Amino acid sequence: MQKALVVVVVVFCLPLVMIFTMAVFTATPSCGAGPRTLSGSVPEQVGVWTGEQIRNAAAIIGAARVVPGVTARDQAIAVMVAMRESSLINIDYGDWETSGVRNPDGTPTSSIGLFQQQHWWGSVEERMNPRTASILFYRALVKVSNREHMTPTMVGHQVQNNANPDHYTPAWNDARMILEALTTQGCSMDADIWQVPVKHADGTLFPITSPYGWRFHPIRHQLIHHDGVDLGAPCGHPTYPINSGTVETIVADRIWIDHGNGIKSGYYHIYPNDFKVSVGDTVTHDTVIALVGNAGLSAGCHVHLQISVNGTMVDPQDFLAERGAPLT
Repeated sequence: MQKALVVVVVVFCLPLVMIFTMAVFTATPSCGAGPRTLSGSVPEQVGVWTGEQIRNAAAIIGAARVVPGVTARDQAIAVMVAMRESSLINIDYGDWETSGVRNPDGTPTSSIGLFQQQHWWGSVEERMNPRTASILFYRALVKVSNREHMTPTMVGHQVQNNANPDHYTPAWNDARMILEALTTQGCSMDADIWQVPVKHADGTLFPITSPYGWRFHPIRHQLIHHDGVDLGAPCGHPTYPINSGTVETIVADRIWIDHGNGIKSGYYHIYPNDFKVSVGDTVTHDTVIALVGNAGLSAGCHVHLQISVNGTMVDPQDFLAERGAPLT
């Protein structure tokens, strides 16, 4: 049985010395042991996806149990790929018919079905059957070595060999949402969920107003290293954690969350009354941890996001992009 360790961290802040007690985060079991099982009923709508799209997603998810080695994360990846290839509609045409796209050898592409599979994947009947097309996809997917350490879109790219490795990223959150809605739980997907902490209501991103790296500080008026990125969200906008974890510290205008495996994230410039969680709380991807503010050394409303890996600050833009949640 895993046990949470309790350690004492001394944080030196001139001129004061403050001591904080915190719990080291013990991650919930990830979805690596096997695929999820479809629940008893299939809803007519999940998010913007309805009817035939949901039924096809269910066929993709259900087919996973036929192929040994498929995980719950693989199921979400399969749904994500089908979302971007066919919008979860089992169409009998592809890029040749719509855009005149040819294969590298000059032959017309023969893409059909949910995954837009060409003739070398199987017969027309196999590729146009959502279940068998999914089985063909999973058989190729389980051959991708080290895929558990790849971003979801890169795994999809390895299977599909499409032109743009990042093509599937926009569908990852919706694919995971559908998997959650259509299956029994049994394991936590939270460890696989990386996200941007602030977005517009329609899902579009706020601009990066100051990137990671050296800059002339607008208040201190000197050249210093900016250890995070500034996201230009308005004051009062809800802020979410980049991943599940445990609230480690809340000090002055900032909150730090421990995500386990040496990864921590900090969110700055929060007004005292706008923290929505407490030290020691467990947070998930849908927990509002604070509201955007303009407290501390700040020249306007925004979130200053910092990420550390094993005690070293890293560029949040690179870190999140590698995990399927680009900031731009």
